[in-house]
Amino acid sequence: PRNVRVLNASAGLPDRPAVCLGFNSQGHSWIGFERGGLYEGTAGSFERFSGESGPDLQNLISSICVATDSNLWIATPGAGLYCLATPGAVHYTTANGLSDNSVLALASDSEGAVWAGTLSGGLHRFVSGLVTSYGAGSGLPGQAVTAILAAHGKGVWIGFESGQVFREQNGSFRSVLEPEALAGNAIHALHEASSGNLWLGTSGGRLACVAAGRLLSWDLNLGSGDHSILGIIGDVGGDLWLGTGGSIHRLAKKEISASLAGQ
Repeated sequence: PRNVRVLNASAGLPDRPAVCLGFNSQGHSWIGFERGGLYEGTAGSFERFSGESGPDLQNLISSICVATDSNLWIATPGAGLYCLATPGAVHYTTANGLSDNSVLALASDSEGAVWAGTLSGGLHRFVSGLVTSYGAGSGLPGQAVTAILAAHGKGVWIGFESGQVFREQNGSFRSVLEPEALAGNAIHALHEASSGNLWLGTSGGRLACVAAGRLLSWDLNLGSGDHSILGIIGDVGGDLWLGTGGSIHRLAKKEISASLAGQ
């Protein structure tokens, strides 16, 4: 049996689709809503982010990341990137380092760097206020960066709108997946299992796994209202949980093992 708690208006949240989630080690959470702004709090009580210590974000939120130094990073689809740190906020735009102001994906790696990916295909690494930018000149495809995940060990995984996946380590990039492998479906979700297998969620409801150098993929019947896998996480029991635009799906560990074995 699993206990599932629904967070809704009774917890202070708006009746809008949630688009991103961030949380710290103390259990404090931040949730971004579609046309609903940013809310913060704990599981039982949330309130709208006031903006007193930073920007008034209103509806402009696309991704949230809590860095290893506990700073909160907020990406927007048109107003750039914010870092909410003590004593105040830092706002990044094309004027001070971004390739464009539509930031789609964020992640913090094991070394404390924050990575941001933009609509125009720019990938940016932030460390102690310094910005390093990567793009086509670094061997990347120049497509919208739609997902970033901190890799086990050093570096990050990067997913693109074209369906390509790259692995970064020490500032170098190698291609893991070409666009034709997943019929060009955009990568919206990345999850690296403890086994090292890399799971991918795409537009079109396709789930894929890169395991031992081979690619396996499945078309999931998500329902008429769901068209993309937007999030993937694994639990301590080895099950996978998939989030879509309107539902949550669980894949049991035994089902995963059978699928990877070709059964």
